[in-house]
Amino acid sequence: MSPGDRSRNKIDYILIQKRFRNAVKTSKSLPEADSDSDHVPVMCKFQIILKKLREAKANPKFQMDLPKSDEKLEGKIFKDDRCKKPKIKENIEGPAILKEEVEAAIKKMKNGKATIPDNIPVEIIKALDNLGIDLT
Repeated sequence: MSPGDRSRNKIDYILIQKRFRNAVKTSKSLPEADSDSDHVPVMCKFQIILKKLREAKANPKFQMDLPKSDEKLEGKIFKDDRCKKPKIKENIEGPAILKEEVEAAIKKMKNGKATIPDNIPVEIIKALDNLGIDLT
């Protein structure tokens, strides 16, 4: 109602977020409601749509304690059928490596290549000259 009761204005609204506006089914004003206010009560019906909850999948737990009857079965399953390791002679000796062979091998090596066993670049061995040959 307006001041002085000359005309009626419907300025009362139901406020709802934009993403939920399709949940409101009906809305209506109730002008016959008995209240001492200039405002008219507004009523609406809406439907709440809830998301379905997903159940978390539980990780299977491994059984660490095996009963005694399973130990026999385990022995059969994991039986080691490999043949025995051959015996290797520990003191294998061969001809000594000559200093000339080391010098020839260092000269053949290219600079900038990766080193595998000792992590010493070829450039350092070449820079050490005779001392580098003696160390190798």
